[in-house]
Amino acid sequence: SRLMGSGPNRPDSATLDLAPHETRVIDVSRDSQSSIGALSIEHSGTGGPLVARAMVQDLRTGYSSTVQFSAPQKGKSSRLEGAGLRLRGPLRESLNSVVVARNVGDAATTLRGRVPYTTADGDGRFVKIAAIRLAPGEAKVIQLDRTSEIDRIPSEVEIAGLEFEHAGAPGSVIMAAQSMSSDGNQVYRVPMWDPLAQRSPTGGYPWYVEGTSSTTVYIKNITRREQKYMAHLVYPSGT
Repeated sequence: SRLMGSGPNRPDSATLDLAPHETRVIDVSRDSQSSIGALSIEHSGTGGPLVARAMVQDLRTGYSSTVQFSAPQKGKSSRLEGAGLRLRGPLRESLNSVVVARNVGDAATTLRGRVPYTTADGDGRFVKIAAIRLAPGEAKVIQLDRTSEIDRIPSEVEIAGLEFEHAGAPGSVIMAAQSMSSDGNQVYRVPMWDPLAQRSPTGGYPWYVEGTSSTTVYIKNITRREQKYMAHLVYPSGT
């Protein structure tokens, strides 16, 4: 396998030989002059023999998050969707919403997006995000409060969605999104997915309610017509 980290100044790469069922932890060096980077992994196997996870943390603030890997060649559309963008925290404090976009294609592309939300009256509305130009291999940070009218969303709205569309080939743009508190200690990640590349429109996920744990499910209709949704909770004594 080959691990590559890229920044604005220089790429760093390493080649690893993994034995069957071997797990390796790699401490990726960070260029102190770069504010954003990217990770790319290529392996010599076929299908899905390699599972990769990446994590980032800042011990000074308590910030931590995960990096979502994707296979660009499996892209089916030029869209990326996210559900559960938190605009406010548990105490209704404002959160900073940040989106990172990277062009992994061979041609420059333009990325356009919007933040859809539902008002207390049930009306569906949205705010636009300023168009972003991405050169081949380029990654950019999108501060939503600076590039859109997100501050005009009514204060009672706590949750919104994310919708992006680009002019490149399917799978040529990958994205990550999150909301975090001003001190960086509370982080709410928003997975960004190609809606046509999903293996299943549903899922089976652990539901934690023990002790102080809680689970929240975000449901977003990405189509232009009304949809019906059914959820099942499975527990030891029934459904």
